[in-house]
Amino acid sequence: MSVSLAKPPRAASGPRGNVGADTGSIAAKEGAVILLRRELGDVLREQRQAQGRTLREVSAAASVSLGYLSEVERGEKEASSELPVPNAALVSASAA
Repeated sequence: MSVSLAKPPRAASGPRGNVGADTGSIAAKEGAVILLRRELGDVLREQRQAQGRTLREVSAAASVSLGYLSEVERGEKEASSELPVPNAALVSASAA
């Protein structure tokens, strides 16, 4: 019995394998992610401003850089999994 170490042929000839992928649905998903980032940033900014806090104060409390927090608020960066925990505490503090 012989074993072939050659790679199996690709289904399509494109660099990603699936040349006929629905690029419209990919663009729609990316658009939804951008919209979600902006919405999250808007909520974080509104909560921060409602508390009368500066970006500097919140970034220090959340242990993240001021620039990063600013980009998150503008929807330019995705919030890391570590960022929502400190901000959840800030948001809940304003509800009390």
